[in-house]
Amino acid sequence: RGRRIIMAQQPPAADRAWGSLAESGAALDAMLQFFSSVAFARAGTSALKLSGYQVLDGAGTGALKMACEGRPDASSVNLAKGKPTYVTSGAVRQMSPTAKRIMGFSAFNSMTGGAKSLSVYFPFTNGVKPPPSTPPRTSAVQSPLWKLPTRMLVSFNAVDEVDARLEWLGDAQTARDHRTVSWVMRDRHLTQKLDLSDANWAATAAPLLMVNVLKFRLNSPSEGSGPLWWLGMPETVTPQAQGFAYTFFTPTFPLFSASKVDWNARGHAATSSMEPPAPAAGEGVKADYLVVHPKYERAPRNYLEPLPKGLDSLADHSTPTTLGFLYTLAIPTELLLMRTMQLTDRTWVSGRCSIRTPQPVAPSHPSGPLTWKVEDKAVTAGVSAAHNLTASGSLSVAGRVDQGFDLTGLDAMHSKGPMGMGLSRVGPLTAYASLAWSFAGGSLLVATEGLSKVGVVFESRLPANDAVSLQAGLKWGANQRLEYGAGIRAE
Repeated sequence: RGRRIIMAQQPPAADRAWGSLAESGAALDAMLQFFSSVAFARAGTSALKLSGYQVLDGAGTGALKMACEGRPDASSVNLAKGKPTYVTSGAVRQMSPTAKRIMGFSAFNSMTGGAKSLSVYFPFTNGVKPPPSTPPRTSAVQSPLWKLPTRMLVSFNAVDEVDARLEWLGDAQTARDHRTVSWVMRDRHLTQKLDLSDANWAATAAPLLMVNVLKFRLNSPSEGSGPLWWLGMPETVTPQAQGFAYTFFTPTFPLFSASKVDWNARGHAATSSMEPPAPAAGEGVKADYLVVHPKYERAPRNYLEPLPKGLDSLADHSTPTTLGFLYTLAIPTELLLMRTMQLTDRTWVSGRCSIRTPQPVAPSHPSGPLTWKVEDKAVTAGVSAAHNLTASGSLSVAGRVDQGFDLTGLDAMHSKGPMGMGLSRVGPLTAYASLAWSFAGGSLLVATEGLSKVGVVFESRLPANDAVSLQAGLKWGANQRLEYGAGIRAE
């Protein structure tokens, strides 16, 4: 009684991770993640180029996309996660990329108590048409994105979730009118997400809005993956470009081609027509491309947190502790490698490997040993195959299997080196299948996950007006009730 006890509180680990630089900790996290990504992307691109892969620029990426237009539609069909439409047919796919129908809406209602969705799109900017005598513009630098025609797509996925997408129109006629090759306009988009259930939704969305404004004004080199997309692949790709801005400020890998086709030359040879050529059936031009996508997720901060003085503790620790910190700067926390090949005019295959790399754990004592942390199911590998059952591609099927693996033998690295490491299977093999059928009056999409989940979406256009179509869907899973719903789409 009558006494007051004052206890010195230990500062949170997140505050002491950067030691004397703690006030700039958030900025350091962002800067290190950015520069590590840029350095890894440039070094990896050079290594793959020396290995014989062709690095694709904007023209090559556009030509490759045209070659992939004939890929089986079923390859991008899968069960929708957390969406009332039950089945999706791509990561980011425009409803209608032509200039004829740039206004419309789509609505779907789950009649079994699930969520509802509504999408509305309309013209946003008309762009600025240059004189007809203007030479073909082959890059975003020559043809600023803010001078090209766009439309806005607003999607309400739930009561409080809103997605706004600014899409550039990329059809051949629009490209010719604006004297800009289609690969500068095709699949380009900017997305702004809002979660209105968050009391601070405006403050949360502000940083992304600022980034989107900069991308819009500074001609962002990234574009949607479009027909290149397979399940598990990033939704955007970034063609290689020349100049200081790309070399030092673009933290992503371009696409790499492993085929004998010079996609860059094919694209540049077609600039006069504003549209890269699509290889005809039997021409012998086969697509074969590699996607590399690393992730850096605050690994340096996580490494420094256990140290008593954070970054300042490196001066008191041995050399292995410092090397562990440099490892977190150079090696991504996750690395995705994806190779897609066209075997025949109708058959495509894709292999994917996702690796969550081992991360060093700094010793709390200056003379302590450096240890390693390995995530469960550190490696996930999968293979997909898709085949067009008809020559026109109206009916196609696809299948995919995924398997997880644990990384073993990490404790023997000091004695045996990397050769002492291995993989052990974990969990069952997961299988997926899908079917896509397009007919004169509509389409049918079917997707399954093992034998426990299945989703079906049927769409039929009205005979009197093919701009309006009705949708019906259902989804069933083991130990779950049957879900069903209906929708409408009009353009």
